[in-house]
Amino acid sequence: MPLQTTVHESWSKVDQAAWDSLVGERSPFLEHAFLAGLELTGCACPETGWTPQVITVSDGERLVAGIPAWRVTHDTGQFVWQGHWKRAADEAELPLHPKIVVGVPFTPVTGARLLLRPEHPEAARPALQALSDAVRGCHGLHVLFPDHTELAGWTRAGLFAREQYQFHWHNRGYADFDAFLADFRSKRRKEIRRERREVAHLQLDVVEAPDAALIDHLWDAYNDTVERNGGTDRFLKRAFFEHLGGAWPHRLLAVRARDGGRFIAGALDVVKGDRLYGRYWGQLEDVRFLHFEVCYHQGIDHCIARGLQAFEPGHGGDHKFRRGFLPARTHSAHLFPHRGVHRSFERASVRETAWFEDRIAELMAQSPLREG
Repeated sequence: MPLQTTVHESWSKVDQAAWDSLVGERSPFLEHAFLAGLELTGCACPETGWTPQVITVSDGERLVAGIPAWRVTHDTGQFVWQGHWKRAADEAELPLHPKIVVGVPFTPVTGARLLLRPEHPEAARPALQALSDAVRGCHGLHVLFPDHTELAGWTRAGLFAREQYQFHWHNRGYADFDAFLADFRSKRRKEIRRERREVAHLQLDVVEAPDAALIDHLWDAYNDTVERNGGTDRFLKRAFFEHLGGAWPHRLLAVRARDGGRFIAGALDVVKGDRLYGRYWGQLEDVRFLHFEVCYHQGIDHCIARGLQAFEPGHGGDHKFRRGFLPARTHSAHLFPHRGVHRSFERASVRETAWFEDRIAELMAQSPLREG
């Protein structure tokens, strides 16, 4: 049968089982429950400037290709810095929105962006044609955090690449946390041990598939922390936390901190395969070093105990580097229909990449781990 291409303006129009079969073992944040939940709970929806433009290709029996695309009217929640682009466009009185974004809202995690079944490589062509059609009437196409194996394909399609970096932890076959600390230079090893002693009086534990009561505590802590930081990064709603707890519990891992049985801080993380992803953190009481314990040390402990091979704790933060998370390159790809704008920003991206490469080399030379 001929391939059938559809652009859906709601995730509710995409069959969950069919989409998840296409996702397979890829990033958990590509799964239907996560993406549809963002829309269903009013986090990523037309009212917040995120209109789904989900592209699917079917052979009549099953989905053979998909692209998680959105029509977006702003730059927030994307974690690919575009401030200098906006200033330049404003000075030239050129619009940058609306635009098409391929990726996962509010989630700077690398993953596939063109989902293909290996036995149907020909499905890429209609999927990309539908994406090209969606860009018409918009002022740009932005593919955020694609797998590095995809990057060459996007550049062949006319996009230019940009580079950033995050900090990731990798398991070197550690028997326990002390074995991990043995990889550190002496000064940092002592500092981390001191940090952990400072919070040793608290009850700290990791809970798989947290129940509704714990999800509620985690939301309260997350929301309170966002509020105290000015509220500028509040992309999510309580309903989304509740949705994940009900529809996606097998992917969730909660780190909980209590003082005398009273919940004071926590993190809601995600697990799939051999990888842990740090996501949402918050605290109701300020305790020195508790952030590092809940967001990093407890996660590393869990990875070692369960044999997980990598831990991605989120975007940004040189403080992660000092605790054994090393630089990992991330990418994006961009296209602007206005050719002058495209060429100008492409040249700027070359300079950015050189800076990031220098910075990564500098960090690796200063690695807190003895084997770097």
